[in-house]
Amino acid sequence: MKDLREKKNKPFFDNKIQLDLNCLWVSALISAEKILPKNNYLEIAETLYNNLEKMFFREDRLYHTNSKTFVFLEDYAYAISMLLDLSDQTLKSNYLFKAKDLCQKTIELFYVKEKNIFQKNIISSNDLFHKPIDISDNNIPNGNSIMLLNFSRLGMKNEAKELSNSLNGYLNIYKSLMISSLKSIDYFNMIDSNKNCTDTGCII
Repeated sequence: MKDLREKKNKPFFDNKIQLDLNCLWVSALISAEKILPKNNYLEIAETLYNNLEKMFFREDRLYHTNSKTFVFLEDYAYAISMLLDLSDQTLKSNYLFKAKDLCQKTIELFYVKEKNIFQKNIISSNDLFHKPIDISDNNIPNGNSIMLLNFSRLGMKNEAKELSNSLNGYLNIYKSLMISSLKSIDYFNMIDSNKNCTDTGCII
């Protein structure tokens, strides 16, 4: 029986590790730490971040998977968000500085100045006919909506204003696909009105 099992064709196993999903997992652990503070979730989150940094972070860029061949906007957006979450919870300045550096790198690599929005892949790798701007939510919230939150959290009001205005332009057509962007725009508007806001809400 064992010999028969060994001869069977085994199903395909996808062994890639994605940066954006792992960053989301670290942020989830930080949220869990706020609710259940005696379970070492923050310590686990910092350990996982250190592992991600070794695997995906390089001086010149990030990588999407362990194959180290390409990267997307969501990888940068969720990495910045994770670093801001770590900074808020630990009060360690190195996370904040890293988030700011990655924000500038994201603008350099993905920002389409003519449209004031981020595209999904690195601009320098565009083909002749296709420049993929993606503003809809799929299995995770869209990278543009996360970048608007990141700009707002970092106090980058000019950058946030431009991106918010650009996303607003898509709402009439794609509103049902842009739930995360609606939330991000609302959050930015609150920040722009000088309200004291955190990830749990705003003080009116």
